[in-house]
Amino acid sequence: MSVPDITAGLPGERQDWPSEVLTAAASFTAGDVVETPPFFYFANPKYAVWAATHNYVQDSAGPEVILANHVAPAYGVITTQTCDLGEVDFDPPTRPWISISPAYNMINLDGSTRALIKKGKGPLHLLHLPKLGGDATELWVVDLRIEFPVEKSWLVGRTPIAGFANERDQRSVVRRLELLRCRPSWADAVVEVVQRVLMTELKSLKASDKSRYDAVVNQIEEIGGRSNSMLDPSFIQLAAFCHEQPTDAVRDWWEMVNDLIRDAGSQVGLTAQQPVIELLPDCPVTRYRQFEPVPLTRYSPQ
Repeated sequence: MSVPDITAGLPGERQDWPSEVLTAAASFTAGDVVETPPFFYFANPKYAVWAATHNYVQDSAGPEVILANHVAPAYGVITTQTCDLGEVDFDPPTRPWISISPAYNMINLDGSTRALIKKGKGPLHLLHLPKLGGDATELWVVDLRIEFPVEKSWLVGRTPIAGFANERDQRSVVRRLELLRCRPSWADAVVEVVQRVLMTELKSLKASDKSRYDAVVNQIEEIGGRSNSMLDPSFIQLAAFCHEQPTDAVRDWWEMVNDLIRDAGSQVGLTAQQPVIELLPDCPVTRYRQFEPVPLTRYSPQ
């Protein structure tokens, strides 16, 4: 049996949409905070991964929608692009749903992670909402690992809440989503030789020399890789992108890590060329674009 597509169920004209829905949707922008978002997803409790899914095991007969409102946060963040929210220039509107990610009070994170998140660094899927919350017991962070589809009718009667000080900062939501979804796919050799060594050494540095670790993650803004092929490389050159000249301690760490990467690469036929440090204010765009991101999803630099 043929199933009608989504468009077949939508109003054919703008005037056929409930005016309350169009007005409400147009009042929100990407990155706005909303109160009491829902929390639901599809899973097979028989093979549950997340703790909330385990709660359904005894009563479940198989895959089903998990209504996990008992773990829903107080706030969520709209991740839908602003133009797709109001659809002011679309006639008729064609996007009945928005996406929302949950936001949590993460004040209990360790101090260094809290400091990184406040600077827009740290785990890529976590983004600080500096205007949300009013005292030292709150650190509201949106978790972009999950997004819930919610019909725009849910917005009726709701008011946008500011999570950021200004429009420019609020655009960090869609910029972070872009970074998460556009991360390049590197060959397994690069993952093993480069990313794994970097992650291991950052973890070790954090445990053994906290002050140098803080210097590294604050002074190195990004790490990029340049190669003849991302999927079948014979060489790779790493660049540390910084806003200012890094200290000698950071330079020494960067050279030490690249020596380890060079040794590891030689074991799998991947040549690590001489690493470089590039200053972002002076780096030509053409030079910057030669390097693809080397994501470090649990640490900063990214």
